[in-house]
Amino acid sequence: PYKHLHDLTRLVQKQGKIIIHTVMPGFRYHRYPIDAIRFYPDWFEEMADRLNLTIVNKRINENHIFYMYQKNSALDKI
Repeated sequence: PYKHLHDLTRLVQKQGKIIIHTVMPGFRYHRYPIDAIRFYPDWFEEMADRLNLTIVNKRINENHIFYMYQKNSALDKI
C-alpha cells in the first residue's frame, strides 16, 4: 500500500490532489503504539507525513475512510 500511494504521489503535479477511499476492516481499532498496518486513520496520517502531503479533507465513519491529500512539493522525503 505504501508503494502504491508513493507512486500515485509521483504522478500528481505540485498542488495536485489524491483521493483515497477504503472500507474499514472488521477489526477493533487500537492505538498502541499506533495502528499503521491496517487501513485505519493512523496509516493515512503517517503516509501524509512520509510523503510530504497535506491532508485537505477526511471523512471517517463506521464503514468507510476517505482522505484527500494535496501534494506540497517534489517527493523528496523518501
